[in-house]
Amino acid sequence: MRLCEAVSAYRASSGRRGDVGATAMAGSFRVDAQESDRDFIERAGSYFAMILLDELEDARHVSSHDDHRLALGRYGQFNPFASVERLLDSDNPSRTLRDEIRRAEDEAAGRGPIARVVLEARSQLELRFGALERFEQFDTRLSVAAGGRSFQLDLGELVRATEDADRSVVARGVGRLLGALPGLSEPDQLRFEDVAERLLPRLVGERDAVGDFGGLFSVPVAGRLHAATVLRYPGRARFVRASEVQGWGIASEEVLERAVANLAKRSEEARFYAIGAAGSAEHCVMARSGDGLDSARLLLPGLHDVLCDELGTPFIAGVPHRDMLLAAPCERAQALMARVSEQAAQTRAAISSELYTVSASGELSVFEP
Repeated sequence: MRLCEAVSAYRASSGRRGDVGATAMAGSFRVDAQESDRDFIERAGSYFAMILLDELEDARHVSSHDDHRLALGRYGQFNPFASVERLLDSDNPSRTLRDEIRRAEDEAAGRGPIARVVLEARSQLELRFGALERFEQFDTRLSVAAGGRSFQLDLGELVRATEDADRSVVARGVGRLLGALPGLSEPDQLRFEDVAERLLPRLVGERDAVGDFGGLFSVPVAGRLHAATVLRYPGRARFVRASEVQGWGIASEEVLERAVANLAKRSEEARFYAIGAAGSAEHCVMARSGDGLDSARLLLPGLHDVLCDELGTPFIAGVPHRDMLLAAPCERAQALMARVSEQAAQTRAAISSELYTVSASGELSVFEP
């Protein structure tokens, strides 16, 4: 019966047009005297779910073994039946209803407790294994195939423990959970001569942004930009760890040089597209070959010689994400900065919004207007 009171209270207090809360609980429930609590929870939860499906963009119903949830956004999940139970137990149903609606909205926006933990788990798994062969989610449970192995993860305890924590705590918690799983144990130490031909560079943001992901090997490039390395296999790649490089007994610079040399061999058919006419505000060159290596081509010693006829010398470049390299004449810095920032904002795996000067010697430095 408290849910009915909550509906009325919320409708009276919420006046935001188009808000889920203002329209979601537009009906009322009549509870039959013979109806059990469980029947009522199932009926009320189903009704709540139907309204959220109608009100929240990209909401969809998912189920597993007669267990039902709403999938919201990319990784958000919401249990409408648990919401009804919390409402029935609440001393302040109106406030609890607001909290439940806000919880659903947060999951849909990717900032809910489940959505952000699952996103972090996927990000860290991709850092360890490259492309995942399978990534399936139901509520807080994941079914994953990566690196030739399959495993199940239940993130429920971590979701509850980090519900009010900031992003760095979530990242550390996910890192500890993955590191403790036998199925994710790292392979034995590989010899440098066995993997040298597979090494490729991968640009990443500043070191602190990747430091929580298992001690990756990286070398400073310019500003907040670092160069990591990956071992690339057919259909997948994984980052090289700092401990592996230490075990090889080879200088960091030599490891990166070998990776860049391998990239140069793979870049003979790299594609560069001119955008806008020379002299126009939009004039720039974009490398987007679709092989996941375009941003790393900023490290190629011959990049200046390839682009200087089109862009002058020196010129500026940006790497918003791993699949894109943008370059332009120095006088077009404002337009290029806007384009790089826009591209970086559209991906969860942004590298940098900085611009870098590419000199005739191939050296990189942070662009200063």
